[in-house]
Amino acid sequence: RLGVQCHSSTLPPHRPLQSTTDMASLLNNLVFYFLCGEVLLLLLLLLPMPGSLRRVMLRWVASSRLLAAIARPLSYLAFAVVAMFVMVTREMLAHQAAWAERKREPADKAGLGLGVSSLEVRMLRSQRNWYLSGFACVLMLVIWRVYGMVKEIHALRDKPHSS
Repeated sequence: RLGVQCHSSTLPPHRPLQSTTDMASLLNNLVFYFLCGEVLLLLLLLLPMPGSLRRVMLRWVASSRLLAAIARPLSYLAFAVVAMFVMVTREMLAHQAAWAERKREPADKAGLGLGVSSLEVRMLRSQRNWYLSGFACVLMLVIWRVYGMVKEIHALRDKPHSS
């Protein structure tokens, strides 16, 4: 092994995705990366540029066959993000209900003074995922409208003026 010693006891065991929480975590990570891509795309569209460069970019966006071909799979992805938002909303509401129920119990029975509980961690994680998927849904709507308006403007500029 080229002089490199590998002790199997020091390496964490590899385990496949076994539970739904692992899959949900993977989906939430994908939604986060999708949200980052949306933010970059929106910033690119809103970035101040010289007029000639902006016209070239907008003309390419409006007439690109590549973007038109990508639009269909992205609509499926949008459906998946909306479904993820619904799932995360349900999970968040369940954690908040459990937290409210826990707060109604006496302090010595509920163990409220013992620091951060696993319920608080799960509730915080579900709220974070709710915000991420919600912002991803809103940005998808904004990008979809901006793309539609760019295509409409391009079509109107190409149309001859009739007086």
